[in-house]
Amino acid sequence: MKLRRLTGTFLTIAIIASSAAAGSTAALVSVLGFLSEDGEVRITLQDLTAGNYKEECYHVDTNLDGVADDQDGYGGQYDFYIMCSGSSYSCGTALPYFAQKEGLATIIGTRPGGGDCGDCVVGSFVDAYGRCAAYSGMLTLGVEEDGSFVPDEKATVLDLNMMPSIWDITNVPWFDPDGIADAVHQYQEGAKEITYNDLTEKEKMTEFLMKLLEQLEKNKAAADQEAQAAEEALTEEAPAEEAPAEEAPAEEEPAEEEPSEEAA
Repeated sequence: MKLRRLTGTFLTIAIIASSAAAGSTAALVSVLGFLSEDGEVRITLQDLTAGNYKEECYHVDTNLDGVADDQDGYGGQYDFYIMCSGSSYSCGTALPYFAQKEGLATIIGTRPGGGDCGDCVVGSFVDAYGRCAAYSGMLTLGVEEDGSFVPDEKATVLDLNMMPSIWDITNVPWFDPDGIADAVHQYQEGAKEITYNDLTEKEKMTEFLMKLLEQLEKNKAAADQEAQAAEEALTEEAPAEEAPAEEAPAEEEPAEEEPSEEAA
């Protein structure tokens, strides 16, 4: 997405990662190569089982000329911004983290969703029958600093906070190009935090709450309708109760006759 600039000669490009809930490390490396000045990419990982720390280096042929050289990469030609949100997970968290660590992009929006133990690289295998499967691996993305490993999740620092308060959630222009462009312009003019108009904030919050209440009412009506349909279905399937059969009176057994005494 290209955004207009107030000053400067570089074009500004914003990458929206606000709803990236997963991703591929190959795609992560490709995007980082695009952001770099020469196509060079470095990502670091730690093995949670053995504690080993390793560094992987790549060169991305971004101009697709079949040659890995300094002509690859677009860093320095553009100003890159990456917009995050609480719905950014996995590679949606790793992208802004590594881009910020390498100075490739400015991070705007809100803090990524992330977790507490870092992104675990998904592993895959093929069994003896040729069936493929994927599993959460024991390699986690991050950087070793001062003798300790810092996972990428929750480690990204916002250059421009676009949601200073939870009440601003309705004001953030998540997918509005003009709103994002305005936020970028404010950052370029020195802002570190977006301030929204009080009236606009109240109007959007009211609109948000009205929509929320409307949705809750719809959900309740749908749940009541389903419950009623289920109750009617059970009533139709239940067999009619049969009246208890009258018991026949028990036959009286004949009384045993006492033996008569014979006259002597």
